[in-house]
Amino acid sequence: MTMMDGRDRHISDLPPEMLEEIFNYLTDPKDFESVINTCPLWHDIMAYRKTERLLAEVFPLVFEHTDSIPLESVLRIRETSKKWKELAEAELAYNTSRFRHPKYNFETAEQLEAFRTFATSLPTGSNPFVFRKMEITFTNEAAYISFLQIIQAWGDQLKSILISVPAYEFPQNELVSHLALLPNLKSLDFVGYPENWNVNAGGTPPFPPLPHLTNLTLFRVGLDNGNAVADQKLQHQSSSFITAYGNQLESLTCPIHLLRIEDIENQLPKLTFLFLWLRARNTINEKDLQVLAKVKWPLYALTIFGHSVELSREFCGMISYFKDTLKYLALELPLEKDIDISSLEIFPVLKIVTLRITSSQRRIPTGIKNKVGQLGEFFPNLKKIELHLIGAETFADEVDLDLGILSNIFPELYDFKLSRNI
Repeated sequence: MTMMDGRDRHISDLPPEMLEEIFNYLTDPKDFESVINTCPLWHDIMAYRKTERLLAEVFPLVFEHTDSIPLESVLRIRETSKKWKELAEAELAYNTSRFRHPKYNFETAEQLEAFRTFATSLPTGSNPFVFRKMEITFTNEAAYISFLQIIQAWGDQLKSILISVPAYEFPQNELVSHLALLPNLKSLDFVGYPENWNVNAGGTPPFPPLPHLTNLTLFRVGLDNGNAVADQKLQHQSSSFITAYGNQLESLTCPIHLLRIEDIENQLPKLTFLFLWLRARNTINEKDLQVLAKVKWPLYALTIFGHSVELSREFCGMISYFKDTLKYLALELPLEKDIDISSLEIFPVLKIVTLRITSSQRRIPTGIKNKVGQLGEFFPNLKKIELHLIGAETFADEVDLDLGILSNIFPELYDFKLSRNI
């Protein structure tokens, strides 16, 4: 460059302080790398910024090529600075499988105690739950006690918890009151909550407030068996949770007994996602359909799995009540049953459908296209279909369906997945 006195000067003739100011305007790490590699002078001027400015480039490479970084080290990296925390959490979010299992899935008191020791070693105020999630299976009293110690110390850091109680009988009623140790919980899953949980009048203490709770899963393995006494108990158990948190729930996964709770249609005003689980001896019946047809829930996702349902006139009429809000629909259908579309209406906003088509035949016929094609008129704006063929033994080697064929039925379709399961 030419100075005012006519002499040619190089940029390096500028004072180091001015060069530093100029280089600090660089935002792209690659540009900064080019600067420090240009000459020894520029490198020396900006050497103190290398760690900060090149961290975003180096950090992902370290994670990509080093599988042995323990979770403890990653958590400490998060505490180094705000920038390091952002980068660490970004990598954790994209590499969850590396750290998630079995770090936060506890089945023994020894696992819980090891985690408590690790959590205690972290700097004061640290969050040992990187994903703010915990999964716990109670197998004995020692595991239950260790669990209580952990949530007493760090329960406010958890936003999601899955509790499984397969057989162990701990003080179940206490667990309800201990939910108070999880004040920021957004998602609560009870998988296999105890069969002997006393939910009669006065048997369960008051449910503590969980103002952020919007997602609830209630599922008792082995209890949904068609036995009238067991069914009534499951219904009471579900009802106790709905009474406590129904007004704030947006997502609910529950056995079909949910629809048999008195006045259930008025207890879930914000519900948008509903997952109903069926069993062979306890499937959806006409009264259930009547309840679903009466509710005013603004459902955008409806899933009914566990057992096939027949798309009868009554069933099609029921799901048509949600035609203006439903964006996702998942069903299990018997191949041998025809679809009665006489009561089906057009779903203008439905975008995704998942169908599990079951058959008792030795080979699933290749006429799947006809069954799916019946829905083309009513789901005109579908963008994605997932089709799972489930048969008794073997499957046809070829099914007359692909994205090209389905695009003729659903003009907006761009994603089609087909799987076969025995």
